[in-house]
Amino acid sequence: RQGVETLVKAISNPKLHSLGNLRLTLINNSPNINPLKQKRIEQLVWELGLDNITTFVPGLSREELATYHAAADVCVVPSHYNPSGMVAMDAMASGTPVIASNLGGLKYVVEHKKSGILFPAQNSFLLTKALAHLISEPQLRSQLGISARVRIEELFTWDVVARQLSEFYREQIEQQNLESLHQALRYSVRAVGA
Repeated sequence: RQGVETLVKAISNPKLHSLGNLRLTLINNSPNINPLKQKRIEQLVWELGLDNITTFVPGLSREELATYHAAADVCVVPSHYNPSGMVAMDAMASGTPVIASNLGGLKYVVEHKKSGILFPAQNSFLLTKALAHLISEPQLRSQLGISARVRIEELFTWDVVARQLSEFYREQIEQQNLESLHQALRYSVRAVGA
């Protein structure tokens, strides 16, 4: 679901290596990753000759993760399934441009060519093109990072989300749409508990 194989295949393209000194950092913050999947990813990295530029990082605290995001030139979220877009939001909050699969919450969080780049999920060829574009254009990378941070501040802070939710509830009450209000309350309770 996380699409790490898509990223590893994209990074193995020799075209990228001719553009600069690449480093690939794979962060696993999932508490229940399948050890067989982890081994398969490590094997793929080795088979594609990327072991000398790849670092595997186990679970990090929120502070450590923010440091990694801020230090990165680009954060890639190549998910095959991603309902929330939280990883992209974390990177964008650090001012790091994101390249992400064009699906789920990611396509709402990342504005294509404004705060990052979207590509079709599982398409390592187009991911390679997006990476090459950002590697060879440091000014664009910087501009996308600034726009990413602004997007987070405008749409995804706790205050903004709370205000949007409050406005939605007020509209539903005014329209006496109690069924929609009840569904929204159930959803928000599930989201907060997640």
